[in-house]
This record gives sequence, structure tokens and C-alpha cells, in this order.
Amino acid sequence: MTAEAILETGRRTLNLESDAIREAAAQLDARFAEAVELLSQARGRVIVSGVGKSGLIARKVAATLTSTGTPASYLHPVDSQHGDLGIVGRNDVAVLISKSGESEELFGLVASLKRMQVPIVALTGGPASTLARAASIVLDSAV
Repeated sequence: MTAEAILETGRRTLNLESDAIREAAAQLDARFAEAVELLSQARGRVIVSGVGKSGLIARKVAATLTSTGTPASYLHPVDSQHGDLGIVGRNDVAVLISKSGESEELFGLVASLKRMQVPIVALTGGPASTLARAASIVLDSAV
């Protein structure tokens, strides 16, 4: 591949990414503001969870929140059902990330969070999914 072809590929990729960001910005609605208010008013921690690639994103979100001054922790949904749920408190807010909203590994955690009355913000590409139906606020993250 020539230097010019590499540059053209880089420019095309950046243009596609910037188009996607503009699309996402145009889709922001009142639910986004609700989620931000809920997270900023949380008296506890932000508990972030997901599995697979969504789990990797959840870990990064938790790390970014922590580094910017918001107490946050990543909680693996399976581990939550095997003793790690103890990190979740009544004043926490949960952010659950799932592309489909049908990741079965999340459902035990969802049930526990509901029982503890911890509000759930769902980031999912499945706005009518099982996760979305259980969430307090749903942010459509379809790609």
C-alpha cells in the first residue's frame, strides 16, 4: 500500500467516525439529560457492568469516571452472583451495557439491583430488549 493510499484510508476512517459522532449527537434526547442528572446526583458509586466487548467498554467507563472524580466500579455480572454483589449499596446507580440487551449473564445482576432498588441506566442497541424493559432509563446505543 502506498503512503497516499494509507493517508486516504485514514482520512476516510476519520470522516466515517466523525459522521457517527454527529449522528449520535443528533439523537440525544431528554433520556440523556435524565441519565446525567441521575448519575451526577448519586450519593454512592456508579456501578458499571457488561459482558464480552460490552464488558470491556464497561471497564473503561468505570475507569474514566473514577479518574474524573466520580466514584465508580466495574462489576462483572457473573461474579455479582457469586459474592461480589457486596460492593453495591442502596445509594448507588448502575450502568449496564449490552449491545443486544439480551445478554443472559446480566439478568441475575438486574434482578439483584431491582431487589436492592438501585436505579439502572441501560446502554443498549436493543431499546425494546429485556434489559431495556428492566431499566429506569434507556439510552439507545444502536450502531
